[in-house]
Amino acid sequence: MKLFFSLVFLLTHSAYTFAAEIVYTANGGGSVSALDATTLAPIAGSPFSPGVGTTPFGIAINPEGTRVYVTNDGSNSLSVLDATTLAPIAGSPFSTGGPMGLMPYAIVINAAGTFVYVTNFNSQTVTKLDATTLAIIGVPTPFGGINPSAIAINPAGNSLYVTDNFAHTIYKLDAMTLAPLVGPILTGGITPNGIVATATRVYVANFGSNSISVFDENLVPIPGSPFSPGVGTMPYGITISPDGTRIYTANYGSSNVSVLDANSAILAPIGLSPFSAGAVTGPIGIVVNSTGTRVYVSNFTTNNISVLDATSPTFTAIAGSPFSTGVGTMPSGITISPTTSRIPRNLTGKQVTNDFVIQTELFNLLTWEAPTSPVVGYYVYRDGAKIATLNDGAFEYEDHNRAAGVTTLYSVTSFSSAGTESTPISVQVK
Repeated sequence: MKLFFSLVFLLTHSAYTFAAEIVYTANGGGSVSALDATTLAPIAGSPFSPGVGTTPFGIAINPEGTRVYVTNDGSNSLSVLDATTLAPIAGSPFSTGGPMGLMPYAIVINAAGTFVYVTNFNSQTVTKLDATTLAIIGVPTPFGGINPSAIAINPAGNSLYVTDNFAHTIYKLDAMTLAPLVGPILTGGITPNGIVATATRVYVANFGSNSISVFDENLVPIPGSPFSPGVGTMPYGITISPDGTRIYTANYGSSNVSVLDANSAILAPIGLSPFSAGAVTGPIGIVVNSTGTRVYVSNFTTNNISVLDATSPTFTAIAGSPFSTGVGTMPSGITISPTTSRIPRNLTGKQVTNDFVIQTELFNLLTWEAPTSPVVGYYVYRDGAKIATLNDGAFEYEDHNRAAGVTTLYSVTSFSSAGTESTPISVQVK
């Protein structure tokens, strides 16, 4: 049993919309679906098949939010689609390395958006590609195992983690050279599939033993690993909440979703985990939005997507879940656009008095920190209207001549060299 895993995120604003967030699925029947992440209405034309190869499974979107990458394990290729139109870029699909890139399965992109990494299940290799040109860098590299399945990359982008689900092991690779750094390390579970990495921990879903293994960044298992309380049957996909506090798994065998405390020493289940609300049936892929409020699950056996309310103590489904319109057959990999890597961080605001001796003036001072990925500049919004465009070195803004006692909603977004705007971070000032 093999897995695609991808970390993806969503952020919406209650008062106005900056750009549509889209949920994408790779459908084993030979297509890619695109649905509005808020309403779950399909984007016109969904599911899309031009430029998609045979048996697509893994899917990821670049940090710019401009390209969708899909692994085609039945045709040994990688499809690359325009994230807005879902039209294939010139040359798509691309080879993953001939006989050295057989059955490409899982995929991950580094936070800088410069490299794409693909595991090749039937050739015991990992392929590294230039994310822009799609040229293979070097040759697909043997990673040391039998059947590489899931892959994750740490936030710094210098280490890859690959599971070998036939040998029940995990490896740590150098992300630049693909040279093995640590491994093989037994996971302690059977058939490790899904994997997700933070700066300090690596979490692995063990499909064959209904458990989750937890390691430090050098693949030393934490005490008690693997953990099984709260984990359903045959955990397949795995992801982590944006704040790093929750682990989610899609449990294929028990058709439910597990929710676990990522910071607990024993990976304790949250509430009555696992949860089965929203007609979760044969789930494979799972993602959580950037606000941590929604979880999206691809249901491989029923050709639909379940959407669950992560703020509910009982993890209830949103109205209308599961959604099938516009979803292709056998949805597996799932991702969501845009990512959080370009969202400005820690926005604060306060009202300040300028004292000019003979008179005073009030202004609202905004400050923020840079996002984790490089950007070109920032937009500042006041009550939904854009009021400023700043360069990438600006981390504060003064909005002058404001009235006292008036509540104002400010939002800050970043924009990239391609002109793609991030989702906003907001603060109220009074």
